[in-house]
Amino acid sequence: SSTTLLTLLTTTTTTPPPVIPVPPASYTITTNPTDGPASTPTHTLTIHLGHQNNPHPLVFQSGKIARQASGSLTLTRGNTVLLATAARDSKPKPGLDFLPLSVEYTERFSAAGVTSGSYN
Repeated sequence: SSTTLLTLLTTTTTTPPPVIPVPPASYTITTNPTDGPASTPTHTLTIHLGHQNNPHPLVFQSGKIARQASGSLTLTRGNTVLLATAARDSKPKPGLDFLPLSVEYTERFSAAGVTSGSYN
């Protein structure tokens, strides 16, 4: 009857979302001498923000991928990964008294785990 249905609706409870434990604000720096391609070293900086709204750490890592660039870094937070690379000329250009800087932004579909190039 309608009384039974009303009783069932009022006694139904919902479970709250799981609480992710938040570590205290801290950081660690590690170097692994053989973790990179061809047993090269990798450097990792892990930062825990220590805030309930930011439970996932920020993980900065260099030396693992994009080694053809002059410098590369991956930033990981949760399931999101950002790859930043920088390139430079091997010789300075004569007559320049400033640092020419250009930024090229390209959005790729590397979220599927595929990046161009065959260099490891």
